[in-house]
Amino acid sequence: MRIGLALCIAFSALVLLATAGRAEIPLSGPQVDAHVNGNTLKITTKNLQAARGYFAPDGTVKGREGNRDFVGKWRIHDDMLCLDIPQFDHELCRRVVVRGDLLYLFTETGEPAGRVDVTKGNPDLY
Repeated sequence: MRIGLALCIAFSALVLLATAGRAEIPLSGPQVDAHVNGNTLKITTKNLQAARGYFAPDGTVKGREGNRDFVGKWRIHDDMLCLDIPQFDHELCRRVVVRGDLLYLFTETGEPAGRVDVTKGNPDLY
C-alpha cells in the first residue's frame, strides 16, 4: 500500500510539473505595460488575421494590418490593453494572459481573442 501511495504522489507531482508552465496567468496593468510600452506587437486573431504595430511610450500606436496602415492610441485600463484606432468603431480592450512563454488576448467576457508576439523596440520603423 505504501508503494501505491508513493507512486500516486510521485505521479501527481509529475503532472503538476508538466502543467505548471501552461497555467494561464492574467497580467496586471504594470506587467502589460512592461511587455507593450516601446515594443512592436504582432497580434494574430483567432481567425488568423494579423496586425503588427509599434506601441510608442507616448501612447500612440502605428502599424499595418494586411496592406493597410493604421495610427491610433493605446493605453492600459483596468489591467487591460486598450486600443483606440479610427478604423475601429469603438475602443477595444483586451486582457493579456501569459501561458508558458506566450502571450494571449482575451475579451472582457473571457473569450479568446488572439495571440501576441512581442519584438523589442521598433524594428519596422513605424
